[in-house]
Amino acid sequence: MFLKFIFPIKNKKLKKGEKGFTFIELIVVMALIGIIFPVVVSMFFIGIRSYKTSEDQLESHHNARWTFMYIERQIKSSEKIYIKNDIKNNWTILYLQDMETPQYYNYYFLNKETGILMKYKVDQNLKSIGLGSTSQLASNIKKFQFIADVDSYLFYLHITSEVNGKEFDLKSNIRAGGEVINLNRNFE
Repeated sequence: MFLKFIFPIKNKKLKKGEKGFTFIELIVVMALIGIIFPVVVSMFFIGIRSYKTSEDQLESHHNARWTFMYIERQIKSSEKIYIKNDIKNNWTILYLQDMETPQYYNYYFLNKETGILMKYKVDQNLKSIGLGSTSQLASNIKKFQFIADVDSYLFYLHITSEVNGKEFDLKSNIRAGGEVINLNRNFE
């Protein structure tokens, strides 16, 4: 019944001189299909896995690259950059002038548990502007590091993005476009 659906064969008797399939020929064809089919299926799944791997690598590259370029552009375009040590949390905060609204400054913080790089907006007194001051800049960020050399106006920026085990790492020195003000010197 099933073969009739695939190969519409009418019930007719073979006439003398007509040939049909022998049982051996059918077994050989089934054996060849049994050998070729698993190879084709495995190639299909290898292709899907390869696509997923390259998609993860591309997403990781995009996250790191976009974040890096955004912060780099902000460092270069800031008229003033403020640096302040947060002794309580043991990290340095870099306040970069906001590109869209220059009267505000941004600083960034990586939540290592979620891999989300957050952007915080503050006013000219470096105080939170309140509602709407926090936004997500990037996700899947594994490492975010700023090191400032205040005297040479040089910043070392290091960003690593990871998606499903596929990492992409960017690091570079970036020269500030404007004045760098070390707020820690005022307290020393």
